[in-house]
Amino acid sequence: MNQYIQDMYKSLIEVFNAYEIKDNSLKEELEKWKNDFKDFAENFDDPVAFNTEYWGSELNAKHSNLINKIATASLGYSTEKTTTGQKTTKTKETTTSQETSKTEEEPRILTIKEFVKQYKASYNEVKKAGYRKNGELAYENLFNVAKRTNDILEGQIIIEKERLLWKIVKEDSLDIFKPILEAMDPLFHSIYNPLSQHIEIYEKAESENELNYYLEINKPKKIKDVEEHIIKMLLILIIQLYILRYVVVKENLYRKLDKKSKNAIKKLIIERNALKRAVELLKGFNLTVDDLFNDESLKIWLIFNQTIDLFGRFKYVNNPKNYQAIYEILTEEIIPDIPIDEILLKPPKNVFYHSLKYLKEEKSCEEENYLNNAKEKVDKLNSKLTYYKYLDKLESEAKNQVDLSIIDDINKK
Repeated sequence: MNQYIQDMYKSLIEVFNAYEIKDNSLKEELEKWKNDFKDFAENFDDPVAFNTEYWGSELNAKHSNLINKIATASLGYSTEKTTTGQKTTKTKETTTSQETSKTEEEPRILTIKEFVKQYKASYNEVKKAGYRKNGELAYENLFNVAKRTNDILEGQIIIEKERLLWKIVKEDSLDIFKPILEAMDPLFHSIYNPLSQHIEIYEKAESENELNYYLEINKPKKIKDVEEHIIKMLLILIIQLYILRYVVVKENLYRKLDKKSKNAIKKLIIERNALKRAVELLKGFNLTVDDLFNDESLKIWLIFNQTIDLFGRFKYVNNPKNYQAIYEILTEEIIPDIPIDEILLKPPKNVFYHSLKYLKEEKSCEEENYLNNAKEKVDKLNSKLTYYKYLDKLESEAKNQVDLSIIDDINKK
């Protein structure tokens, strides 16, 4: 169970601690609600999904009903007994008592102030977070209904008409989503775009039913967009890998004194053919090399980007001048059907720059210094973002919204 949901679970149950419950049937009803609520809460790790499901559920309605009953009973308002006209004549004691003793029950309905008060505990949890300001305001708008009317029926009509309970779910959810989106790399479409669409849907939805409808009809599009972008990323990562192998073999060949070495030339031909096949894969997806180079979200994967911060808003990469070198290789050496000797005799117009790593398993001093300086600058820039200001409180929510393992898997390729 997510920490936020645990806190919400405790706060909703602790509301009942303010009352003394003497009625055994109410105790049993409360115990059943607690067990049902616990079973319900254990199904969620995502606080947004929990909020969406809970606030419009029968379980929430039962919670309100129980608060009403228990508060009324504990305050002594559920029944007020008055006896009138009772005679004490001994000879007629039994008959007169049965005829004239009347017990009148005067049920008391919970006030609107008492009704909205049940949301104080969850409001306090939101307030503790520090960054969920719109969620706080949504709760406060609910509490203000008690200042607008003393009538419970009129209050319920206001709450329903203005969708105040829905707005708590909506605004508090957006308070969680938006800082995460702000901290993400907008070029990482397969993760950024689904969350961005999610936020747009929450912003336009005016009820839980609308939210579920929009989410449902958007699901196929979201899946399609993510799949298409991941396929394109994998294609360009394959090309990236074969480009590097081709360049390394070609550079090694140039370094040899005997440039006519059959084995070295044979190896270059093998790598060139492998790169040709990788480029041919693009045709199966109606893509060209130019398509990849015109799409910034794809092009960046050619220069071995690695994330510096959690969501990859900042990266360190190989020299961006490699774009020109790679484009030259693909368009002048790989796609055209020219002999290998012509490639070897033609001096390249652009240099391919390798990474700062001089040893395969160890970082050089230059790279270490570069990464430390980069990390320091990134931390300073990120410190202004809400996500990083409240990192300890937002991190668990972020992991539920974004599958970070995909980033790690891609960076390892």
